[in-house]
Amino acid sequence: MIQLKQVSKSYGSQRALAGIDLEIPQGECAVLIGPSGCGKSTLLKTINRMVAVDGGEVVVDGKRNTDYAPEVLRRQIGYCIQGVGLFPHFTVRENIAVVPRLLGWKEREIDGRIRRLLDMSGLPSSYLGKKPGQLSGGESQRVGVCRALAADPPVLLMDEPFGAVDPLTREKLQLAFNQIQEELKKTVVFVTHDVEEAILLADRVVVMNQGRIVSNKAPGKFAGLLEEGFVKSFLGNEYPLRLLKRYSAKALHLEDKPPWTNPLQGGAGECLTQETNLKEVLSEMMRRNEQALPFLLQDNRVVQVEYMDIVHHLHAVSK
Repeated sequence: MIQLKQVSKSYGSQRALAGIDLEIPQGECAVLIGPSGCGKSTLLKTINRMVAVDGGEVVVDGKRNTDYAPEVLRRQIGYCIQGVGLFPHFTVRENIAVVPRLLGWKEREIDGRIRRLLDMSGLPSSYLGKKPGQLSGGESQRVGVCRALAADPPVLLMDEPFGAVDPLTREKLQLAFNQIQEELKKTVVFVTHDVEEAILLADRVVVMNQGRIVSNKAPGKFAGLLEEGFVKSFLGNEYPLRLLKRYSAKALHLEDKPPWTNPLQGGAGECLTQETNLKEVLSEMMRRNEQALPFLLQDNRVVQVEYMDIVHHLHAVSK
């Protein structure tokens, strides 16, 4: 869906992109991560021609992006940024409806699209008449995502969209985005400097430094042994622990495990569920000082998850 071929860009004597080659398949979320000034945002903006390249080419849906008129290209690409950029005098409904109206959608089609997006984002329909000044930061970001998706674009560009909100709100937005992406399967290019955010959202993590791509892998692949260098130092030694948050206990195939044989001191209330992420499972093992914990399945069977189950899962995803 998106290809960058030997893309280069300089600002005066400062090279921002140095011969970038990148391919993002249709329906995947590629997260660009790296230190400030490494070229992440510049790369993202070359896709919708907000930044003109000095060399190379960008291909969107099999066609060079320079073969599109800029306004036509940008109406096919959703764009969501930090700080949202909602029109302050428009209502929530009017903000979301901007691009569909430019494309000539009928009002009935626009209404249906808006209500579906609001439902997916977790916002009530009573917010449609509110102005941006009446929304919290997290609510504004949700509206920004809805606006970017309003015309059902095949491609979505997101430049640190959740960077300006508090950690708790940010986590809720990440979960909401994951749910939306799971249903809509857009081709997404997402910029962040937060390693944990990259792990949670990415199908592929693209690590950048000094205008170059230094590594490009699925999130689990970075949990293995990495050679000393920039990637290892940037991601940190605690990367495997952060990676655990990406997976729920469901990934351990609990339905195949034998029944829990130890008596439960606290009854079913002591059990965890399949939706618990593995980082929380490990934390709970440490809190209880236990090597194994009981899990209650939907069929009311109780099975156990052991510490080594988590270790083996990390080993499997890192291969």
